[in-house]
Amino acid sequence: ADSAGVSANTRTMRVGYTVTTNISYIGIATRTYMSDDFEDGDLAGYTALGTCVNDTTTPINGLRSARVVNPLSALKYVFATTRASNVRITFNYFNHAANANEDLLFRYRVGAGVWTTIGTYAETTSGAASLLLPAGANNQAGVTIAWTNAGFDAGDYMNIDDLVVTAKYSNYSTNWVWNETR
Repeated sequence: ADSAGVSANTRTMRVGYTVTTNISYIGIATRTYMSDDFEDGDLAGYTALGTCVNDTTTPINGLRSARVVNPLSALKYVFATTRASNVRITFNYFNHAANANEDLLFRYRVGAGVWTTIGTYAETTSGAASLLLPAGANNQAGVTIAWTNAGFDAGDYMNIDDLVVTAKYSNYSTNWVWNETR
């Protein structure tokens, strides 16, 4: 018989022994970390570098959009991806830049690391973007996303709207123990 009291030949239980079964389950679901349509009239929760405003002049959808204006401006948002993977960023954009090479750039970084551009949108374009952050952004205490520009001139701007950040999230781990005495 083995240590659980089960005969190796017949696989039958001896009377008076306890069988313990451990079942582990990890739940995985898609979680929305944040969504913002900017209709609340502010940029609370964001960090602005340069001129960034909640704009009513040329909104993409609804009455308002976030607007990043002129050279060297950026709009940033920081969040944690702890126990998360497949981090996806979706947003609508409008790049109102008049000259070549005045692109809207979408970047990310982990912690205080190096910025990496994963989305480039040419001057005078608009549309919907859906970007999957690289695996290095999974399960991190701090991930920063940012919209910035490549060489805007005075009077140029870009609008961002309908931002949604989602990820697959390992939200719980449960162990069930079943004891049976025979």
